[in-house]
Amino acid sequence: MSSIVIMLFVGVVALVLYAIKFHGELSVDNTDWGVFGDYIGGTLNPLISGFAIYWIIKTYNLQKKELFESRTILQGQSEALKKQNIESSFFQLMSLFNDLINGLTVSGRPVELPDDKVTPWNFEGTEVNKQCFEKLHNILINGYFHEHKRGNYTIELTSGQIVYEFCNIKGDKIGEDSLPLTIEKLNNDYDYFYQEFGHLIGHYFRTLFHIIKFIDNSLFDDEQKKQYINLVRAQLSKYELGLLFYNSINPRYGLCKFFPLIHKYGLLKHLEDEVLVNPKDRDLWIALSKTIQVNP
Repeated sequence: MSSIVIMLFVGVVALVLYAIKFHGELSVDNTDWGVFGDYIGGTLNPLISGFAIYWIIKTYNLQKKELFESRTILQGQSEALKKQNIESSFFQLMSLFNDLINGLTVSGRPVELPDDKVTPWNFEGTEVNKQCFEKLHNILINGYFHEHKRGNYTIELTSGQIVYEFCNIKGDKIGEDSLPLTIEKLNNDYDYFYQEFGHLIGHYFRTLFHIIKFIDNSLFDDEQKKQYINLVRAQLSKYELGLLFYNSINPRYGLCKFFPLIHKYGLLKHLEDEVLVNPKDRDLWIALSKTIQVNP
């Protein structure tokens, strides 16, 4: 608007000056009008061209600014949409995880032995969903780990032990042949347990692993990742944590990939001594946490 006013003002001044100089009389001579046209054109054309260039530049800058703002808004919407999709996928995974748990059943073997001969496998009825973990944990601890529970073999650690006392790391591979006898025995016993009940807990641990990995690979910042991990951890019973502990230290099932994520996000933060065969088994976890890389 100000540019138009300036152009009109300059035009009026040019006309007034022309009229004063040439007495303001209208000529009937075409030559005079041609000279007048040249005067007006020579006076106003540079000004009009200057303003035209100014408006072109200003329009370009305005469009550039609007384009940048639109792009920023679209990027923000895109990031928000991505996070919404991640949240939706997370809760779908959690729903799948809970459905998996709700579908678990563990049936006992007939109790036909004297009381002093009854084993963890012998119990009446069927356990379902979350209750299965307590029963499976009892079978693992009192059935497969009974020697360790009786103290027939123990874990002895000293403060400077290094990774090679537990495992040989070559890339992401871990060799079981380098495990000390006590750890090897624990893992062998767990292998037998997994062969018997892997059809129940294998899918459970794989799903849990992929949920934690999904959070770890998401676009969320560290604080948001911790919040989602807390949601997952809040769903786990003490017996699930106990089973997860022994699954995660086993090179065949959890040590290479799941252990680093469990350690990174403190998934076993609320592990109780009650669900361990021996409270000193924590020493094994501490030692392994110093030797296994956090990122799988």
